[in-house]
Amino acid sequence: GLIGNLKFMVTESQVSDFLKGLNFPATKNEAMGIAKNNDAPGEMLKMIKNLPKDKYMDMDELRNDLMSQE
Repeated sequence: GLIGNLKFMVTESQVSDFLKGLNFPATKNEAMGIAKNNDAPGEMLKMIKNLPKDKYMDMDELRNDLMSQE
């Protein structure tokens, strides 16, 4: 898919910055809204959109799924 062709790497600290203000448990849509508010780049928004789960209990769980996307 398209995401695999992007050589864009979001670091874990960037993920935390872009999702600052997100309250857990959080849905994918909430994460997307917060990321947009925090001016996250399009690549980051795509990563959120492609998350396998609709709901996350904490930042570690969310970040793990984001960072495991290739």
